[in-house]
Amino acid sequence: MQLTPFKCLPSEFEEPVKTIYQKSGLPESIAMIVSLISGYHDIYAEVTRRAVNKVGVNNVDGQAAYDALTHMKDFKPVGYHSTVSFTKTKLQGPDFVVMYQIQNGKSVLVEKDIYVPDLLPGGKDVP
Repeated sequence: MQLTPFKCLPSEFEEPVKTIYQKSGLPESIAMIVSLISGYHDIYAEVTRRAVNKVGVNNVDGQAAYDALTHMKDFKPVGYHSTVSFTKTKLQGPDFVVMYQIQNGKSVLVEKDIYVPDLLPGGKDVP
């Protein structure tokens, strides 16, 4: 069993990632790595875009990027099943995960939309 926000099957990929992956000849076993890389880069690009829109291209610095990240809500990165939201107390990202299981030697999606509680100090789900 694997809990993950990433798409682990090439058939789940969005274009153009799906076409690029198929042309690469890479094995299905590394599809999650492709999703991880695609998703992280999409988040980085979105943070940069938001920071530039807020402070201007010549004023983007670490603080502007941090502010853009910690105000990101319900962004759906390429390669993710889930949206991601960040705050100053919630920096892990995914709001939901899915579960894959190996069945007869193949990864199979067996459950969707498993809520990821915000249990970091100050998080909204802290008891």
